[in-house]
Amino acid sequence: MLQAVKVKPLPGYRLWIEYNDGVSGEVDLSQKLDHDYYKEWKGEGVFEKARIEHFDAILWDDGLGVNPYELYMEITGKSYDEIPAEVQEYVVPRGNDWTPKTVAVKPLPDYRIWVEFNDGVSGEIDLSEQVGKPVFKAWDEPGVFEKARITSYGTVAWSDDLEFCSDALYMEITGKSWEELLDYVKSFNAGLAVRDA
Repeated sequence: MLQAVKVKPLPGYRLWIEYNDGVSGEVDLSQKLDHDYYKEWKGEGVFEKARIEHFDAILWDDGLGVNPYELYMEITGKSYDEIPAEVQEYVVPRGNDWTPKTVAVKPLPDYRIWVEFNDGVSGEIDLSEQVGKPVFKAWDEPGVFEKARITSYGTVAWSDDLEFCSDALYMEITGKSWEELLDYVKSFNAGLAVRDA
């Protein structure tokens, strides 16, 4: 499986990345500063904290991250159809800008949360089956679960190390598979393109 193995922040919001297939190169991420999700990069020393973590995602503090596979396409100049099939499922083809993001979260009793997404979908998720697992040990402390918040990247988090990505929560609420979610994202973006034309 293709993976990012090294990352180095460079001046001007550029990032050098190396992958396990030997490909390496720089990407200019400065255009992302136009989006609210990435405004935290402007804080002193924030962009320099880039690291590889959680399923080889490239992350900064507070769950802020970028998709290493999309950056692979940019570095290599390959199209969606030219990248390895095993990676395609993690990438939305270029031109598709909308993805599910959590816009509201409310902790509920018994380790449940109510979430709302940027397309209006909302609902409750029962997280009680996670209680007792080592990564969720923080929830044992009184009041910690109630501190659920939305990160600048649209994830639901309790700390930098304890969060749920929007895609997983969205699939839980809608019952969509990963393939169905990708199809939905593509059709949603196609609708946006038609509306904006």
